[in-house]
Amino acid sequence: MKNRLPRSITTLEWENSFVSVYSKDNPNLLFSMCGFEVRILPKIRMSQEAFSNTKDGVWNLQNEQTKERTAVAFLRVDDEHMKVFENRVRQILMSSGSTTFTKIVNKWNKALIGLMTYFREANVHTQELLDLLVKCSGGNSDESDVGGDARRFLAASPGQFHLFLLLTLDRVLSISCSDHIYSNEGSKGR
Repeated sequence: MKNRLPRSITTLEWENSFVSVYSKDNPNLLFSMCGFEVRILPKIRMSQEAFSNTKDGVWNLQNEQTKERTAVAFLRVDDEHMKVFENRVRQILMSSGSTTFTKIVNKWNKALIGLMTYFREANVHTQELLDLLVKCSGGNSDESDVGGDARRFLAASPGQFHLFLLLTLDRVLSISCSDHIYSNEGSKGR
């Protein structure tokens, strides 16, 4: 394979690759590409209910000539890219030093929006990623009535600041009521 591709425009790295053998004992074809893990399951190996019951994160594959659905591809985010996101959040927290809370939240939002737009429906079907998002954003913060001024925590110890950040980041991502007027403009043509 390496000798068939021109070296001036491509390189093949086999270190992180794996092979999935499709057989009667293994009905799935697995591969990883660009941060996605893809599992392809042929129609023959699925029950009719499961084949017609597709949702987000599941792509129907069809034969181009006959337009018949032949397989289903299940998407998820691979472990390496989840680690990249976790490291980015860690980097945001570690570099927060004397910056304002707003700047930190903007960096968090940028990282989160980048993750969500790139992986789209694969996010929903990757339970580990959902757990990581809860962990990074402070998720189930029943005791997040921290009250007080955010600047007070910027002067506190890194441990206190980190706790404050984790408990409040999930509240910052909500869309304010004033921004909802723009969501209707595109559909009404104003």
